[in-house]
Amino acid sequence: MTVQLLPNAEALLVDFLRDQAEVTALCSQRIYTVLPNDHDTWPAVRVTRLGGRTITHVPLWLDAPFLQVDVWGGPKATAFTLTETIRAVIAERLAGVHDHGVVTKAEFGGVAFLPDQTWEPARPRYSLDLTLYTHP
Repeated sequence: MTVQLLPNAEALLVDFLRDQAEVTALCSQRIYTVLPNDHDTWPAVRVTRLGGRTITHVPLWLDAPFLQVDVWGGPKATAFTLTETIRAVIAERLAGVHDHGVVTKAEFGGVAFLPDQTWEPARPRYSLDLTLYTHP
């Protein structure tokens, strides 16, 4: 017997963004779910699932993952441009069928400038949150 799994929203969004020429023109393939420990090339992007909710409990079919997209720049202006480019391609192109599942809708929250203090000097970083509506 097989079970139906909900899509991995992090992997879906990372793969989608790596396929968008406008995004990779700014950050190459440096789009991750976890930044590599020795990462020192910028700009870079990280997609993290913070939560969300499963809309239908039985059977598990529709998921609404709440994601955070962190964008580090070289300069602050690059981080901003990359953040807005990511938001634009998601809004215009993400809905549809993907290798990891189907996206029916994306809802955006805010964008915040949050300099990353783990770097010296602090690395320019914007954070974007969104909810995706996905199903297998």
